[in-house]
Amino acid sequence: MTSEVLTLLQAERAALLSGSFSDLPAISDRIERLFDRRLEPGIDQDGLQFLRDMATRNQTLITAALDGIRDARARLQHLRTVADTLSTYDKIGQRVDVTVTGLLLERKL
Repeated sequence: MTSEVLTLLQAERAALLSGSFSDLPAISDRIERLFDRRLEPGIDQDGLQFLRDMATRNQTLITAALDGIRDARARLQHLRTVADTLSTYDKIGQRVDVTVTGLLLERKL
């Protein structure tokens, strides 16, 4: 079973590095089921430490991927806001936000 966990942890890492996030739930479920059945009784401390290190490494990748997704979402929201709003100043220097409701293109001949 240890080799199964190792194989799944490697598959999880490959999915994270390639951006195949849709594969992660299935891999995670399989890993959980294997741990629910317990590791094989003959595994030594070095083997457990190796699995722990791999899981920790994958968790670091998962955290980085989530941070990247959050950053991208925030950036896209900012770009939408910039595209929909024009900030300018009035006669007395106060900031005024003008919302753009729709762009109309006029073709002149």
